[in-house]
Amino acid sequence: MLSVLLFACGSDPGADNRIRLKDLSKYHGKEVEIEGFFSYEFEDVSICAGRKPEACYWIDFDNTTLDLTVDSLTSISGKEVIIKGTGDTASHGHLGAYKGTIKKITYIGVR
Repeated sequence: MLSVLLFACGSDPGADNRIRLKDLSKYHGKEVEIEGFFSYEFEDVSICAGRKPEACYWIDFDNTTLDLTVDSLTSISGKEVIIKGTGDTASHGHLGAYKGTIKKITYIGVR
């Protein structure tokens, strides 16, 4: 069962539209739902498939309608999460170090 944080927005996301992080290239400009390990640190706001940096996507919290705080994001850093937003394979995050970006975040919850 999915454990949702208080700042999650909308209904619980279903597994039917969940994609693997490595498949984001097929979803540029489309709504995606992904799961992985969340990092919220200085110059590293990302979700990774496992602990390998080559399988990470930048998370862009600009233009989100969620009521997020630094404390709420810090509290879930290092945990496995589900994030729902829009895939962007043209943007590669801080210093271009990521495979792509998830932007316009509409949901984030601890798995």
